[in-house]
Amino acid sequence: METLTISQLIDDDIILHFSSLTNFMDYYNYSGIPEWLHSDNFSPYSSFIQYNSETELSQEILQYIEKSGSKKLILSAYNHEIKELPKNIEYLYFYHHTKSLSYISNQITHITILRTYNLPIEVLPEKLVYLELGENFNQELNNLPSGLKILKLGSSFSKSLDCLPSGLEELYIDGVFDLPIDNLPVNLRVLYLEGDFNKQVEFLPNKLKILKFGNSFNQLLENLPESLIYIYLGKCYNKKITKLPGKLEVLEIDPFSCMNIKQDYDFTKNIKMLNLLLPKKIITNNIISKKKVKNNINSKINIIFNDGKYPYDA
Repeated sequence: METLTISQLIDDDIILHFSSLTNFMDYYNYSGIPEWLHSDNFSPYSSFIQYNSETELSQEILQYIEKSGSKKLILSAYNHEIKELPKNIEYLYFYHHTKSLSYISNQITHITILRTYNLPIEVLPEKLVYLELGENFNQELNNLPSGLKILKLGSSFSKSLDCLPSGLEELYIDGVFDLPIDNLPVNLRVLYLEGDFNKQVEFLPNKLKILKFGNSFNQLLENLPESLIYIYLGKCYNKKITKLPGKLEVLEIDPFSCMNIKQDYDFTKNIKMLNLLLPKKIITNNIISKKKVKNNINSKINIIFNDGKYPYDA
């Protein structure tokens, strides 16, 4: 990424890289260019500036960021406490950061911290609505802002979820987490339980709409909230399906699965419309008999052989 002039930086991203290595690309050729740096979250016209690893955010640097008008700041390999940020910055991204976040400015609404961060959460900005904690994070979540809406937890996280903000709407977990989830926020609408999770789910929030399990999950589906419209089951699932929420629109089976799901459930019962997405290698009769579909012309069952695309992926 080339360094652009101040006039070109308006509303674009600023990437500050702190490393003693020769240049940014040498650094990431060694450690792997992070996927998030190439995502649609960032402008292709981002400004890239490199400093040595001892450099801190001086007044000169802060003034440069403020004059740019950018809302997004990406700090790569920055390992000093952040005591001040320009008021125009709302989105803050860290790659390799190990210092406290207690001094981050209150105007920050989005924080993403990837790789090495693993410190207790003490104080975060009151306006924060999005928080993503990376691969190494495994601390208690007892002090999250009340206005937080989206929380993403990395592969090492394995702590209780009993104290999350009541207004949280989306929760994404993918890793070693395998603890009971009986006290999730009442306003939760999206829940991804991927990775190693394999606990019985009986007390999910009544407003939940999207529920996605990972490849380790293999528990009976009982007492699911009636609000659910989408359920995804991973490749290890082989329990009997005896009951499903009445508003369910999509039941999706892992497209690379070689399982044999058993079912005692009448898929035409209490469901206005059901898109049953199945991998091509699963025999349809194992899920729902062709005869039943033929004899229930009024039932809006749509069996789709899926190619691996998930219609409700966030």
